[in-house]
Amino acid sequence: MRKFLLSCVLLTLTGCIHFESNPIPPSVELSPEQLNLGNSETTIEGVDFGLEVRTNESDSFANVEILPGLKVSAVHPNSPADFAGIDVNDVILSVDGVDTNDMDSLNAIAMKSQPDHKHLFVIRRGTTALEATVIARQSNRPLPLKELYRIDPIASRAAYRTEILYLPTGIRSSGARVVRMTDDSPLKKAGIQLGDLIVAINSQGVESAQKFVTDLIEDYSPGAQVTLKVISSGRQFDKQVRLWDPGRYLSRLQLWPLFRYEFRPDPKTVIFQFPEFLPIYRIYESDFESHHQFLFFFNIRNTRNPPDKSTYQ
Repeated sequence: MRKFLLSCVLLTLTGCIHFESNPIPPSVELSPEQLNLGNSETTIEGVDFGLEVRTNESDSFANVEILPGLKVSAVHPNSPADFAGIDVNDVILSVDGVDTNDMDSLNAIAMKSQPDHKHLFVIRRGTTALEATVIARQSNRPLPLKELYRIDPIASRAAYRTEILYLPTGIRSSGARVVRMTDDSPLKKAGIQLGDLIVAINSQGVESAQKFVTDLIEDYSPGAQVTLKVISSGRQFDKQVRLWDPGRYLSRLQLWPLFRYEFRPDPKTVIFQFPEFLPIYRIYESDFESHHQFLFFFNIRNTRNPPDKSTYQ
């Protein structure tokens, strides 16, 4: 009989206790293995007209046709083209009397020109031909992007760089060199250090840094345990790593009619009521307010001003 009553009590308590998972960060868009760091638009050397163009294709999906001129896809603010009144979707028919039916023709004009030289652009806007005077300026070409590393902001909270290595047998292999870690990175907790080379995950070889990041995010759930084969200081080790886990929190604890407790992390909210039926004491607390109530008659309220975000800017 005692065991039965104890089982009933435990079952009742279990039904009154609720846990919820902590919020999981937003999904991450995975990068492709090979990044295209170039600019698909026209790269103009010499002088800069302050616009980007593309081939003037017809808008018909059924019959794509190349039309005369170059269509303006972007006009940089405060640029020569902007000051001349050229707009996006204008079609450049010619510059200084030279037809501009391909990108090479506009590039050639820009390369031969000099800063402050006036160029006469004939443009088509709808069915109207307009002349725009564009005063060229010195070209300020941006430096190309340079890849640093691939980042896993969720599962391992670390960054990696692909590295090629040759095994003692002469076989070519690859791995992911650890180049950055956050303070709460699971790798750090497992004893993996910056500069270590990860060559396998659960006995599967690491092909590249991006493939390693993709596998961690897509193939393993939060909190999963993986075995990483790591080369550190010339020696090889197997490291057991438990991937990042958002964890859980006690969201509700209730034993009717004695008391009720609720908690929410975002925004932070705490509610405690005793007893739950006709409460003698009740508290409501948030990040900026706490409210105590006794016997429905006595209230103590304390408010706190939110931080001034301007001080952090």
